[in-house]
Amino acid sequence: MGTKDLVGKPAPDFTIPASDGTPFTLSEHIGKTPIALFFFPKQGTPVCDAEACSFEKAFPDVSTTVDSPLLVVGVSSGSQAELAIWKAKNKLNYPVLSDDDKRVARSAYKCGKALFGASEARATFFIDAKGIVRGVLDGGLSFVIAE
Repeated sequence: MGTKDLVGKPAPDFTIPASDGTPFTLSEHIGKTPIALFFFPKQGTPVCDAEACSFEKAFPDVSTTVDSPLLVVGVSSGSQAELAIWKAKNKLNYPVLSDDDKRVARSAYKCGKALFGASEARATFFIDAKGIVRGVLDGGLSFVIAE
């Protein structure tokens, strides 16, 4: 089963720490607003920085109010401390989570390796307010949506 197999199915739940150390449980946000859950390999690299900042630029008011139209959530294998510094440097206003052992969120969403195993794969999952994965954009720029 790969990332695209999740389309049309309930989003897998997980709990991992945010960059500030607080636990983030995906299911606590289901039923409130749609979610863009994106996995990126490493903070501080040009492509990952551009990706993370593009969410910020596209949705400047995201995650700052309860009635936000979209919750953006970033997930990386960086440590909480590294991600906290990186998040502050890039002025990101959405949660950035640390899946440092790659066995929780990355495993649940079947995000494996890219570049012949040299890097973690990147993928963005679009989850509706009811918790159903409605679309996936993977690192190969392949986009699958639910019918």
